[in-house]
Amino acid sequence: MPQPSLSITSKPPIGLDLGELSMKAVWIDSRGILQASAELPVEPGVYERGIIRDPTAARGVLTALLAKLRIPGRVSEVTVSIPESKGFLKIIELPRGLKPKEIGPTVRDEIQHHFPVKKDEVVFDWQIAPIQKPESELVSVLIAAAPRSVVEGVVSFLEGSGLRVRGVSIETVAAANALQPVEAPWQPSILADLGASRTSLALVAFGTLAMSVSVPLSGELITREVAAALGTGKDEAEKQKISCGLDERACPKAYPAIESLFAELARSISELSAWSQRAYGERPKKVILSGGGALTKKLPEYLLEKTGLPAEVGNPLVNIKSTAKNEVIGEPIRFATAVGLALSGAAFGH
Repeated sequence: MPQPSLSITSKPPIGLDLGELSMKAVWIDSRGILQASAELPVEPGVYERGIIRDPTAARGVLTALLAKLRIPGRVSEVTVSIPESKGFLKIIELPRGLKPKEIGPTVRDEIQHHFPVKKDEVVFDWQIAPIQKPESELVSVLIAAAPRSVVEGVVSFLEGSGLRVRGVSIETVAAANALQPVEAPWQPSILADLGASRTSLALVAFGTLAMSVSVPLSGELITREVAAALGTGKDEAEKQKISCGLDERACPKAYPAIESLFAELARSISELSAWSQRAYGERPKKVILSGGGALTKKLPEYLLEKTGLPAEVGNPLVNIKSTAKNEVIGEPIRFATAVGLALSGAAFGH
């Protein structure tokens, strides 16, 4: 198997978002037209924390998912995501006098000082931040890294399924590729990706992603807490979660359970905003929401009240030229990671 590398830029044919509770795939053709998308559920325990626990079950879902896309010819190449909780993303500063060929080896040596991994046990990529501090003797460099065992495990599974892996990307990097307009400069902001099994925050600074953190919040956790609070089964709790959201008047009994979890999200956003002020001299201007949890009722209003930052649901189709007539994504924001992977995932083989 070729030596994998985690990368930040490329243009693969199929974006494959591997989730613990669902798999999503998006096909964007060479003209920039979104031709197909598909999603299928994954049974709990099949894929956990970046590890394929049940390859047979996972391969069955993957085969059905790719068939559902109905792409002419055989699907042979994908770019795939790994969980933010298994990746590391951070801006570091290096001496401005380094030559381009010296930056890579220097980054490798610096990795173990910034991430809880040994440099020989990690795959990584880097890029110079588009915006730099004026008159500084240091240059800001973005590093994306992940444990080699996680990346190689996912790659091995996909290659064993007859696919060539064109790229591997951290979920937050992929989602940002979809949500940030190509023509517009990156504004200081926080990307909040609220998924069924996990939530992550990514800080935008210096015109690029600067760092990411995980938050103990997920759609599944909210459902369990609502079920416990109301004494109901999972199905009824799921209905209550969707219909109530953060609307206290609509569901006064379920609201405390839901609000207590989103309070942790608000605290994490406020802490990341304050850290940005200390580290980079400016606070984010807004929060961009993605993932299924972004559709929670009254979430933007709640975050504005708790953090002082305006929040909005992102548009993952902003960089797509058009959509095929017969292709409709009912809730595009849930496909942000898959769209980002299809648009500009990672080159494989650093």
